[in-house]
Amino acid sequence: MSDCWYTQASQFVDANDGYQSLKTDITKFKGYAEASSKAGKSGRDKRYAKKDKVEAFAIQLYNQKNYANPHQAAQAIAEKVLSFAESINYSFTSPYQAIRTINSWLSKHIKSTS
Repeated sequence: MSDCWYTQASQFVDANDGYQSLKTDITKFKGYAEASSKAGKSGRDKRYAKKDKVEAFAIQLYNQKNYANPHQAAQAIAEKVLSFAESINYSFTSPYQAIRTINSWLSKHIKSTS
């Protein structure tokens, strides 16, 4: 008897134009959201590509040695990171800001890996 009830309910839902319209709209809007998300990620990747390369370079330098803390590492590798950044046309607002930014990147990296 429960199969009969389910079959009847299923037929009612399939025949309900309002439900079918809502289902179609939900599917359509889901597609819009996914397309927008992809476009946003693509734009983000393009905008921050140079920054991401410089950050990865700084983390690579940090991983090559043992430093007491991220600030010490940022001070030690700042010149190399600044040179690399300049070579790919990425600029920090100042050398002082570069050290602060590198320190922030390294701290974030340490937290994400521990």
